[in-house]
Amino acid sequence: MAGTAAVAFAGSNAIAAEAKTYTADAHYGDASIRFGTGGTDSVQYSSSTVDRVGALLPVRHQYELGTVSLPEAKANEYGYIPQLFAASGRAEGSTSYGLLAVDPAYIARFGEYGAKAAAELRAGKVIFPLGTLGPGQETEVSGERESGQEQIVGTLVAAYAGNPPRVSYLQQSALISQDAARKLGKISVYQVHYELTREPTKDELGAVARFLGSDEIVQVERGYQSPARLLLLGILGAATVVTLLGVAISVSLSAAEGRADLATLAAIGAQPRRRRNLAAAQAWVLGQLGCLLGVGVGALYGYTAHAAFGSPHFMVPWAELGGIVIVVPLFAGLLAWLMTRSRLPMVSRID
Repeated sequence: MAGTAAVAFAGSNAIAAEAKTYTADAHYGDASIRFGTGGTDSVQYSSSTVDRVGALLPVRHQYELGTVSLPEAKANEYGYIPQLFAASGRAEGSTSYGLLAVDPAYIARFGEYGAKAAAELRAGKVIFPLGTLGPGQETEVSGERESGQEQIVGTLVAAYAGNPPRVSYLQQSALISQDAARKLGKISVYQVHYELTREPTKDELGAVARFLGSDEIVQVERGYQSPARLLLLGILGAATVVTLLGVAISVSLSAAEGRADLATLAAIGAQPRRRRNLAAAQAWVLGQLGCLLGVGVGALYGYTAHAAFGSPHFMVPWAELGGIVIVVPLFAGLLAWLMTRSRLPMVSRID
């Protein structure tokens, strides 16, 4: 039981650590399609495909996200088109971010950060995820030519809108408006995001999957999906098995040793169900004691080791512990009550 409780603490703190570091792929509630991934189920971008998917889902608006490349850039044998990069500084060791062309109206949906970033994008500036450039400082935009040489395409004013939300492309790219991007080169759309009016139904998602040929292409951002329910079921299952094994042995031995005493009780008027009630009581007491001691020892381990999982704070799996301490002993007692016969053949007792 101590091991089972320790696993509950470990799982709870591991889930908390995953939730803390979770990075979304889109705005919460949006559906998204990624094009040209290179897999067997990959779908190539086309405006007709985007419109068809939009007609199958409850869409309010749709937004295209794309990389920016030189006008003459061509895809290599793997389908990759060299994109333009913006340097986060002029000093040695500065970081270069790939340009991501977005609609400012889409970025404006990300709260305070989005409103500020959208205003800067409409002004023709480049938004960096880190504030390494001063306000109004220019950044060089460069790209790789077919010959392999790097070409400076131009300079743009850099801006910083604050820490971006935990969305993958907002933290990994330099944002530029689609109008400004077209002045530098061409846009290759690789993602389309659909702002939905409501949660899509299974039938709607199934229709999109049939149209695209795969149910993995369209993803609806629902935030971090905790596996706590599966963890609860697994912990309760393990705790039940462990408890029943120990309780069954103890109660069976006790019933065998006390058979003569129960026969004597029956002879002086004890009701037949006395034996069944006694077995259930013994099973509950033994199960309750074992579960309480196991949870205590497991909690000690969990408190000691929770930092190793990267949990933001010590998480107590109350649902799992409640099931171990309350449900499992009661189930052990109920099972003992059901499996114990009320009447047994009378035996003689000779002192």
